[in-house]
Amino acid sequence: MSVCFKGFGRAISSLLLILSPFALLTSHAPLPVAAQAMQDRKADADRLFQQGIQQYQTSQFEAAFQSWQQALTLYRSIKNHFGEGAALSQLGLGYEALGNYDQAIVYLEQLLVYAKEHNDPIGQGFALSRLGSTYLGMGQYDSAIDAHQQSLAIAQKLKHPGGEGQELRNLGIVYFSQGAYDKAIEAYQQSLTLAHALKEPQWESLVLIDLGTAYHAAGEVA
Repeated sequence: MSVCFKGFGRAISSLLLILSPFALLTSHAPLPVAAQAMQDRKADADRLFQQGIQQYQTSQFEAAFQSWQQALTLYRSIKNHFGEGAALSQLGLGYEALGNYDQAIVYLEQLLVYAKEHNDPIGQGFALSRLGSTYLGMGQYDSAIDAHQQSLAIAQKLKHPGGEGQELRNLGIVYFSQGAYDKAIEAYQQSLTLAHALKEPQWESLVLIDLGTAYHAAGEVA
């Protein structure tokens, strides 16, 4: 499911796949042994994280997952919470993209717990949105709707119209897949209103296509 709106997924997934947020601070003074050991483990985790991205981009998928899993283990061992969240995101997104939904859910659910524990509502919204898409891929419509509705509620609470528009379209896609065309049309219309207000012509075009498809399907059923 392609996301062009300025919602939860766009900023986070782009950051994780393109940038390295793990630049180490250097110091000329010698570190205590314990601190040096921790920094060394973090450096190993950072290397494995970036290695996983390179492997995934060259279709070495199993090797990428192994690298990210090793990085996750190291980040957890040194209680590096930012690294832990990034590794969980990469594992969940990677498995989802390949259609390995069972494994994607394992890591996305861990990401959701992580975001809740660290009071990160944007992370929660992102994890819920990706869980919704994963459940849709499995044909579990009720679970998909529930996840997207929770993500929508977070976006509304945060006054994040981009995330809200994204989740409304996601809900429309689920409703359409379920054959609930009236609900799909309603969700698409709300998403379209936000796209127009935010001056997002590309997103507006996508939702108009969605609406046309939904109206056509509803007319055939009627």
